[in-house]
Parts: sequence; C-alpha cells; structure tokens
Amino acid sequence: MSIITYKFVTIKSTHRPSYVIQNERKRREESFNSNHYTLPCKTDIVLSRMENSSQQPSNEKRKQWQWRGYTLLDAVLLFLGISAVIATSIIFNAPWLVIVNSFLGIFTVFLQAKGKIATFFIGIVWFAFYAVMAYQQSYYGETILYITIMIPFNIYGIVHWLKSRNEKDNIAIIRGNLNRKEWLVFTALLLTISIGVFFLLRALNTAELWLSTIAFCSLLPPVYLLVRRSKWNQVMFVISDLIVFALWLVLVLRGNLEFIAHLCFQAVQLTYDIYGVFEWWRMEKEQKALSAD
Repeated sequence: MSIITYKFVTIKSTHRPSYVIQNERKRREESFNSNHYTLPCKTDIVLSRMENSSQQPSNEKRKQWQWRGYTLLDAVLLFLGISAVIATSIIFNAPWLVIVNSFLGIFTVFLQAKGKIATFFIGIVWFAFYAVMAYQQSYYGETILYITIMIPFNIYGIVHWLKSRNEKDNIAIIRGNLNRKEWLVFTALLLTISIGVFFLLRALNTAELWLSTIAFCSLLPPVYLLVRRSKWNQVMFVISDLIVFALWLVLVLRGNLEFIAHLCFQAVQLTYDIYGVFEWWRMEKEQKALSAD
C-alpha cells in the first residue's frame, strides 16, 4: 500500500493595483526627462527662431551701418546741421565769432547726444567763445553762467565720466535715476541760485532780464543731470533750448540779422537734443541687456 504525501507551497501574488503601476511609470518618465535631452519638434524650432528674430532685428540692422558707434542717421544729421549753419552764415554775412561758435556748438551737442566723453573737451572751448559773444550783446546772465558754471562742470564731467565709461565705444555708462535726497538738495539750491541770479542780473542792467534769468536757471538741471549720467538730461536740454532760442530770437527781431546763423544753430541744437533723448534711452536699454547677460 503506497502513501501519497501532498506538499503545499505558498506562492506570493504578483498582482498589483493599477494605480501603483501608473505612479511608478510616471516617476520613471519624469526621471528620464530630467536626465536626458528631449529633441524639440519642428514647431518649437520655428517659434524659437521667431522669438529671436523679433528681439534683435533693430540691433542687427544698426550693426550693419555702424562705424565706431556712429550710424548712417548720425552722418545725415551732422551733415544737414553743418550745411544749414554754413548757408545762413554766408547769406546773412555772420561775424566770424558767430560762425566759430556755431560749429563748436554743433559738434559739442552732437557728441553729447551720442553720450561721448569728447563732448566735454570741445564744450569747454565752445563755452569760452559763447561767453564772449553773449557779453558783447549784454547778455550777462549767459556770460556768467558759462564762465562760472558750465566750464567748471565740464571739467568735473571729464573726471567723472572717465571713471564711468564704456572703453570700447568711449561712451558714458548710464546710471539709474537720482535718489530723492539728491533731487531735494538740487531743487533747493536751484531756487536759491535763481533768486540770487535775478538780483545780480538786474544790478548789471542785463538785456531781457526776465528771459535771461529763466534761460540761466533752465540750463542748470540738464547740465547737472548730464554730468551725473542720467538719461533725463536730454529732456531737460530740450526745454532749455526752447528758452535760449527765444532769447536770441528777440535779438534777431530787433534787426540784428547777422545772428540768424546763430539762431539756425539753436534750431540744430534743439534737433540734436531731441534725437539725443531717443539715443540715451536706447543706450540705457542696451547697457541693461548686456549687464543682464
């Protein structure tokens, strides 16, 4: 008689719930994507190219026409300004002092619009000629302004800009806005100086007293902002240009037609300063983009 022995073996079930399998699959996919480069599809490539082309079209065009930071538009504006001054000087027989002053002013204002440090070097010579011309017409406010403030500020500007410039293009590195304390101090000084200048010019029997006083005070903010490398200097220069233009227009309307050439220069200066507003904002944008990279 044979005996049959049964051996029972316990087998573990390998069956797992579906949600467990899905969670593990998801973790494997995430791990793979984080450690491997996924090839972009054709749509992603096209969109990427469109974004890059939309961000840098103007910069590429500017580089094609640039020479040491100067563009074709710069050359056209400079040529038109010089031509206008030459034409009016010949037609109205302008004195040599007016002609020299106008040419020095054109180059100073143009370089200023481009943020070039050379504007201060030429500006010192220009201010000396302008002070003499203003003194001859009894515009003592302009004379005092340019000798006692403009020339010293330009000397300080040379020192300050040499420490804060882009050596490649030799232009100023534009700083942010002035802080509130600096604005308050400057405004208080401007008001104090304005009152003192008015009484000083009245004592000197200055021609066009009120207009001369306003012209004097209107030039202080843009000069200070220029030295401080603020982009708002060009906006303030535009306002000052309109006032100074009115000051010399009065002289022309009184029959001094030889100063039409200088009046033409004032119009050119206004044009360059308006152009400078856009140039300084553009330079600030480019410098911020470079610093971010």
